[in-house]
Amino acid sequence: MVDDLGLRPGDVVLDLGCGPGLWTPMFAEKVAPGGNVVGVDISKELIDYAALRIADHPLSGSMRFEVGNFEATPFDDGAFDAVFLGNCCCYASDFSRVLREAKRVSRGRVFSKDFDGGTVIYHPAEERLTATVLAAAARALQETPPQPAFDNFIGRKMHGAFRSAGFSDVETRPYAIQLNSPLGEPAKRYVEGNARWLGAMAAPHLSDEDRERWSKAFDPVSGVLDREDFYFCMVEMITKGSV
Repeated sequence: MVDDLGLRPGDVVLDLGCGPGLWTPMFAEKVAPGGNVVGVDISKELIDYAALRIADHPLSGSMRFEVGNFEATPFDDGAFDAVFLGNCCCYASDFSRVLREAKRVSRGRVFSKDFDGGTVIYHPAEERLTATVLAAAARALQETPPQPAFDNFIGRKMHGAFRSAGFSDVETRPYAIQLNSPLGEPAKRYVEGNARWLGAMAAPHLSDEDRERWSKAFDPVSGVLDREDFYFCMVEMITKGSV
C-alpha cells in the first residue's frame, strides 16, 4: 500500500489518524532525504506511545507527533504535499468534513485507507451462517447507529465521497488482507475479536441457534481458528484524489 502512494523524497506528509504510529516510519523512509512526516491522532495516549516507538529510529528527526482533531487540524492551508487518512472516516460523525479538512491542508494529494466490513471471509465457518451474521449486523447498525460513530461499510463510500468533495483524478484500489493457518497468537486474537464483535452486533437479529453456532465457530480452543484449512480475508481500499 505504501509503495503505491507514490511518495517522493522531500515530501511533507500528514499522517492523520496515526494511532500508535505504525505507518509513520514507512512514510518517513519514502520521503527521505529531506522530507518530514507529522502524525496526528485524537488520543494523547497513542501519540505518546507513537513518539516512544520511533525514538531510536534512524529517521526519528524527520517525524513528530501531535494530538489533534481530524475535522479541525492546527495547520495552514496547503501545508502538506500529501495527507494520509488512516481509518479516520469510519469514526467520523460527518466524514465529508474530514475530507474537506484534509483537502484544505494539502497542496497535492489526499489518500484515505478504509476497510469494508461487508467483504469478509471466515473459512471454514459455514457460508450461510456467515452471510446471516453479516446481514443481521448490517441491519442492527442501521437501526441503532453506534455511539460514538462507527461506519462498518465506509470503504465502498469513499470513491463517491472524494468526488463530492471536489477532488480530481479520483482512484480507488482494493487490497485483500489475508490470514492463513497456522495463525500466530496476535492474528488469532484479531480474527476472534473481529468475529465476536460482528456476532455481538448481529445478536438482536439472530436466532438462538445461530448465535450459539457462531460463538462455537470462534471458540479459541475448539473453533475453526486452529484448523489447517482456516482462511480469513477482508478488503481494504485506498482512495486517492488530487487537490
